[in-house]
Parts: sequence; C-alpha cells; structure tokens
Amino acid sequence: MELRLDQFKRGDILTLVGEIEHLLIEKVWLSQQGSYRWVDYETRTHGSQRRVIISAEYDDGEWETVVYDQFPDAREVPDADSLPGRLTWNGATYHLDERGTCMMELVDLRDEPLRCEYADYTGPGDAVLAVERFSGDNVDVPAEVEIFAGASVRPSFVQLFAPGDQAERPGLLIKTRAMPHPKKTARRLTAGQQVIIGGVAFAVLLLLIVMVLAR
Repeated sequence: MELRLDQFKRGDILTLVGEIEHLLIEKVWLSQQGSYRWVDYETRTHGSQRRVIISAEYDDGEWETVVYDQFPDAREVPDADSLPGRLTWNGATYHLDERGTCMMELVDLRDEPLRCEYADYTGPGDAVLAVERFSGDNVDVPAEVEIFAGASVRPSFVQLFAPGDQAERPGLLIKTRAMPHPKKTARRLTAGQQVIIGGVAFAVLLLLIVMVLAR
C-alpha cells in the first residue's frame, strides 16, 4: 500500500532513509491558509524518545518535505517572536522565505483550531528554520513562540515502516500492489513446473538405485 505524504495517521510508524530509529506518529497537525493546506507529523523515536517533526506540503505539482529535529529555545534566537526578515542561530544566518497566518488543528481530536502566525526561513545548504507564534484573545498575555530547526529532504526520504492499524483508509489509498493469493500461486507454480519436478525426482531416484547397487 502506498500513501501520499499527507495521508499518514496517528499511530503509524515512519522511518527515515539511513536512520535506524523508527518514528511513532503521536500527533497530526493540519494547517490551512485559505485553500492551501499542509500537514505536520509530531513523532517520537522508540529508543531515545527524541522528538522529530515532519512537515509535508504539495506545492506547484511537487512535494516539499522538511524534517525538524532541533528545537531551539526562543532566547537562543534573538527577535524570533517578531518574525523578522532575517534570523541568526547557531552561527548561521537564515533569511525569510515565507510568512503568513494559518489555522492549525489536531486531526482526530476535537480541540478548537489554533490561530498561528508563522515564518519559514532558509539557511546554508538545505538548512531551514521555522517560527510559529500563537496568541490568544488576551493581549496582556505574551504570545507563545515555538522554533524548529531542520533540513529540507527528498520526499522519498520519509517512508511508512508500519501502519498503526490495518483498517482500510477510504479516500486515502493511492495505489495498491496486487498480491496473488498464496493458494493460487502454489497451484500456478505446480502446473508450470510439474514436468521439471517430475524429471528431478526421477533422476534422484535413479541415483539412489545406482548407489545401492554399487554397494
């Protein structure tokens, strides 16, 4: 079963090419800005309980995928809460690539959607930095700021290791590889190879007779 990158579910286990640890999806965040939507998977590794966020969005006919595995404190990134045009973190400079406001909601949970101001930054090579700012109705309460650092990766870098359940996913299935029924396979192979198998059996029997007579 092959699913698009935006069709994984809570409980699925993912793997990243070249890494040993498996990632369990704990939360699925769906973000929407007008008619534009993207998904973020909040995962934990089985062994070290390391937090990893995988973001997937379909834009201009191709997938854009980012793996965030570092989460700097807001104090480590000066002025991040103002979503400026440029940020500096860990000795590298990141330039603003996109900024906007979206509504975020947890899939399969009944929590109210959250209003989020976000800014995406690009750094050296494939390095990326993302800032999300959440503010409530109370203007006296400081906005909550979250920062994510990671890298852009090829879509094939993220793979489904094991589904969280075997239930059918209506509307999500993209392609199913048809697997032959085991019994039908056995009958088909027997019919196609019975002459060869019979010949081999006869040769083995003849060899045993010769060995017995040689004694």
